[in-house]
Amino acid sequence: MPRDTSSGDPGTTSSTTFEELDRRTIRGYLDDYFEESSRSTVSVLHKATILTDWTRGTLDPTLLRIIVTTVQYWRHGYAGGSAEAGDNIEVWNLLPIASRMIFTLGLNQEKENFSPVTQECRRRLVWSIFHLDRKFSGGLEDLAVCPPERIHIRLPSD
Repeated sequence: MPRDTSSGDPGTTSSTTFEELDRRTIRGYLDDYFEESSRSTVSVLHKATILTDWTRGTLDPTLLRIIVTTVQYWRHGYAGGSAEAGDNIEVWNLLPIASRMIFTLGLNQEKENFSPVTQECRRRLVWSIFHLDRKFSGGLEDLAVCPPERIHIRLPSD
């Protein structure tokens, strides 16, 4: 689980705004995000690209907020046991929609006309949804929505 640095780092209390976070604290959030997501094998984001963009100051601020918020949720919500039982029901209901969108949008096919980064993001998204589909189907093929024989893309790069 991501380390909790809120006790020692200035600017990480719940009353702190996103704009008040310093670069060291944000880097901690980024590191924690990729550490935790690599364990769950559902990381959609490419670590090297995100860190490079963040270092250059070109990372989309909305994406950065999403990453920070995700880690805060892991630290204080998910890890603290405050995730609601209904969360699994929502995933159960929304996962088939996400799975069908893979095929509707053609994400299950390699597209050579996209940049390498876009292709990698597409692969990570598809395989993340596939992984969740397998996890929530409980190993029962009849409950799975993403048929592996319909996914014609490579596995994500490291």
